Amino acid sequence: MIKMESTMRTVMEQLEFSLRTDIERLERKFDSLEERANGHFRLLQWMLGFNLALSVAVLWVLICLLAYI
Repeated sequence: MIKMESTMRTVMEQLEFSLRTDIERLERKFDSLEERANGHFRLLQWMLGFNLALSVAVLWVLICLLAYI
C-alpha cells in the first residue's frame, strides 16, 4: 500500500513536471508568434502609409496638370 502511494506520488510529480514544461514551451511559442505578427503589422502600416503618400502625390500632380490645361 505504501509502495503504491509512493509510486503514484512519483507519477503525479512527473506529470506535473511534464505539464509545466509543456506550458512553458507553448508560452514561448505564443510569444514568438505574437512578435512576428506585430512585425508583420508594422510592415503593413508602412506599406499603407507609403501607398497613401504616393497616391496623394500622383493626384496632386494630376490636379496641377489639369489646372494648367
